[in-house]
Amino acid sequence: MAERARIPSAFAIAAGGEIAGLAVGRRIGRTKARSATKRGKKRPINVAGWSPDSYTGNSGADARPQFHLAASRPASEGGRELALLKALLIPLQAFNDAVLKIGRAIAIVAIGLMVVAILIQVFFRYALNNPLPWPDEAARFAMLWMTGLIAPLAYRRGGFVAIDTLARALPQRLAALLALILLGVAFFVLAVAVDIGWGEVTGFMSRAKTASLYYVNLSLEWAKVPRQWMMLSFYTCVILLLIVNIELILRAVITILGGGAGLAETAPHEEGVMAE
Repeated sequence: MAERARIPSAFAIAAGGEIAGLAVGRRIGRTKARSATKRGKKRPINVAGWSPDSYTGNSGADARPQFHLAASRPASEGGRELALLKALLIPLQAFNDAVLKIGRAIAIVAIGLMVVAILIQVFFRYALNNPLPWPDEAARFAMLWMTGLIAPLAYRRGGFVAIDTLARALPQRLAALLALILLGVAFFVLAVAVDIGWGEVTGFMSRAKTASLYYVNLSLEWAKVPRQWMMLSFYTCVILLLIVNIELILRAVITILGGGAGLAETAPHEEGVMAE
């Protein structure tokens, strides 16, 4: 009987020691958590949301998993739709960056040539009283190509004359929705303009020649500049405008879906415009 009485006593002592150990462990864990909070230590962040090691400072059976909402992926940047739209936008944006930069340089040269041609005609007409036949057509030719190459860049930067009072008063997503509607209308207009431009380049009137502009052909002979070269400026302009319009549509859709914060700016700041 004495031997049987000792067995429960041993179990009681062991259980008491275990309980005391858990109590001491809890107290030590709480003390460490308070000291870590005072020192400003950050708790570990688990990308999955929680883990057994991410708790409120307790240990053992009292450990409570803590969710970390800051580590979850924001809904505005997630989704296959945004990833697909951005994948389509990146090469289109790179193309417009490169092509419109070259077009801008050519347009600067064209406007310089236009000014030179006009000054030559003014000098010969009013100083020598003997106007030349070619400066007028040369100035028009340079003006057409200057306009055709700089208009897409201005359209992309928002440089066209517009009344944007309503768009500025709306929230970002509603303004993007309004812009998307207007860009859709512009898309159909530009699609029709592309067809008209191609007709001007390949039509009957494109075979006509200019009156006083000449160039050296492959046979090393002087030949009149065809009217087709002048109308090609209009066709190039509407093609580039259409490509820019598609880029702006993608940007508007991405903004509506909540991913507009990560888009690169197409228009420079006021300081950059003044520098240009």
